This record gives sequence, structure tokens and C-alpha cells, in this order.
Amino acid sequence: LFFILSRSCLCACRVTAQQVPYFSQWYYNKVYYNVASAPLDTRSEIIATYRNMWSSIDGAPQTAAIIGRMPLFSSRGAGSAAISYDRIGNFSHLDINIGYAYSLPLGKVYLSAGIKGGISRIGVDNDWISSSPNDPYIPLDRTSSTTPVVGAGIAIWSSRYYIGLSSIHSIEFSHSITDVLSLEQKNHIFLMGGYSWEIGRDVKLCPSGLLGSDMSSFSYAANLSTVIKNHLIAGLSYGNEHSFGINLGYIWKELQVNYCYQSRIYGIASSTGGTHEILLIYRPSPKKHKSDTPPTTHIVRNVRFL
Repeated sequence: LFFILSRSCLCACRVTAQQVPYFSQWYYNKVYYNVASAPLDTRSEIIATYRNMWSSIDGAPQTAAIIGRMPLFSSRGAGSAAISYDRIGNFSHLDINIGYAYSLPLGKVYLSAGIKGGISRIGVDNDWISSSPNDPYIPLDRTSSTTPVVGAGIAIWSSRYYIGLSSIHSIEFSHSITDVLSLEQKNHIFLMGGYSWEIGRDVKLCPSGLLGSDMSSFSYAANLSTVIKNHLIAGLSYGNEHSFGINLGYIWKELQVNYCYQSRIYGIASSTGGTHEILLIYRPSPKKHKSDTPPTTHIVRNVRFL
């Protein structure tokens, strides 16, 4: 199975795009997909996440990321940084980028726009099992290729809802692996949004959705989470090819811990152990006012539950 996964990925790279890593709990790390979402919360935030897809298969996809954002230069601006690592079989993909977004008030809502840039590195190991040792598409030695990466996004949001449109790999670059093999970083477009609906004093119902496309394929995902007393989180998700999931989480002071399990009801993925993802979020408390004078009233924008 390890060889099948690796060989299939290699052959696919002759004609299709290298895909952007996917996270099951994308609704908590929105800035990964849309840099313009950085100003949505005036507090700083650090996210660490790990996703193990098809957990019972050796060489199956594994993805990890550390993402951070913080107010920068003004109360309306926010900077972000992300490091993600994705591996499947003999292929690895490392992305490092930084970004900045600025928001403007438009009546009762805000409009934000942002841009990010960095590097993308694809590595290929030489641990191959092949019936054609002279296949020019198989690297004889461990190799890698690094290219720039550029992305941008816009978003409209309020304390209740959020909708954003973004581009990852806005400028398309090609990774040269061998003399005859190159992997293209195709532009990916994402449309995402969510709403926070208060049911009584202690319960929030938070639907959200994500649509993605590289102009040749299409993906979708939806989630419905319930937040009780701003501490307990439970939800259900649905995505491509009848993928169902359940997510559970808990917020304790500055720390949030979430777990998500996903599985498909048919095909090879239905018998591969499912997909597990854990996510940690740390949100430092705002600095206290040093003087005895009461601070000026400040509205905290926070749509983290969308």
C-alpha cells in the first residue's frame, strides 16, 4: 500500500496539481486558508494541529501545522505566520509564510484584505520499489525543490458572521524534481463562511462551510458545532465523498483543546482506520491596565466559534 500511494501520487503529478493540505477543523484555523481573517479577533492566537489520515495504513497522509496571528501596527491590522508540513508516502511538502491583513469598518460590518508570502518546499525520498528501475519519473536520489509562494484574501465580517474569499498559490510555480518530472503548484480558491447563533444565554449554534477548487477539481465541507457556556464544544461535519465527522472540544481559560474523527462510509477509506485530528489553541489574555484610571471601553471582536 505504501508503494501504491507513493507511485499513484507521482504519476498524478505528471498531469494534475499538487494539492493544498487539508485540515478537518478548518473552522478554527481560518487564517491558514484566508490571510484576511487575521483581524477577526483583536487578541493574539497560537494554533498547533496534527492530522493523521487513514491511520491504519503505513505511508498515508499526515499533516501538521503551527499558525499564529496577532494585532500589528494598528488595532485594525493583524499579522500572521504559518508553518505546515504534509507527508504522503515518499513525498513531503513544507510551507512557511507570513502575512498581513487590514480591516476597515463599513457600517455595522468590517471589510478586511490581506496578502501573504513565503516559500514552498517539496521533497521526494529515494525509497522506491519499482518494476522499472530505469523509469525517468522516479528519482534515484533524495531530492527537493523550493519555490516562492504568494496568497491573498478578502473577508466581510461582524461579531455574528464571517464570509471570505481567498487564493493560495496565487502565482503558479513549478517544482522541478527530475529532468522529466515537475510538480505544479496550482492556484487554489477558497470560499468559507460561518454564523454564530445564540440560543438562550449559554448556548451557541455555529454552522460553517468551506468550498475549495483548483479549477480542475472541487471540494466541500460543512460543520455544525454547539458551544455551551463558552467551554464545551460538540459538533458534526460532512464533506466530500460522504465523509462524516464528529468534533469535541473544551475551553479552559486561555487554552482550547479539540479532537475530530472523520470516516467515509464506502470505498477504501471506510476500512483504513479513519482520520484523527487534534488541535490546540492558546489565546493570551489582554494585558491589564497599569494605571488606576478605568480603561476606555473597548469592543473585542471575536468570531472564533464560526
